[in-house]
Amino acid sequence: MSVDFNHVEYIGGYSLIFEAFTTDVDQTIADRGFSPMGYFWERVVVYLWECDRLNGPFSFDCSADFFSASSAEAEPIEQLKTTLEELTSQPAAITSLIDEALDDDFELEF
Repeated sequence: MSVDFNHVEYIGGYSLIFEAFTTDVDQTIADRGFSPMGYFWERVVVYLWECDRLNGPFSFDCSADFFSASSAEAEPIEQLKTTLEELTSQPAAITSLIDEALDDDFELEF
């Protein structure tokens, strides 16, 4: 299953949106004790941003059912899409990221 990323351009910014529970790594995330909902993915992006592995800034409008991030610039959204394409399709990549976040005492769920 491939995630259907929606890249939206609007007056004043850009957004990246996808439906939660549609990734190839949902079971991997669940096996680690997390729910692969939109809020989980928001925390993943916040973690990467705080670790300077993503350019921002981002604002979020996520829910349990979907992930939504926005930025005034196109480049951070393009970088985010590339990063999430990898994380949502490669179990080893999301497992490694979860391990890193937990080692850093970062909360991946609210």
